[in-house]
Amino acid sequence: MMPAVIDAGPRLTAGQSPVLRQAVAAMATVHEEVVIRLDRVEVYDVAGLGLLLWLHRTARREGARLVVRDAPAPLLAAFRCRGLDRVLVLDDTGAMPWARPAS
Repeated sequence: MMPAVIDAGPRLTAGQSPVLRQAVAAMATVHEEVVIRLDRVEVYDVAGLGLLLWLHRTARREGARLVVRDAPAPLLAAFRCRGLDRVLVLDDTGAMPWARPAS
């Protein structure tokens, strides 16, 4: 079965939380793998990083695997700084350089 793919869009912040939570929760019940694409993320905040952990746990609880794909380099650095790179499944083969923390 093909993985479900979700495009996080240009913002990974608290404002996107309800939509992404609902999408991952629904897709994880039918797919073995849910991919969240972060290549268009331009702005993120700490709530967005926490959201990724929540999505990861939700997918696991439903028997699926969440894969974080194509996170921009600054976001990958934030993952490493906070140890999220040891928790999340990262596929950064196409990472883009332009995301910045929300101010």
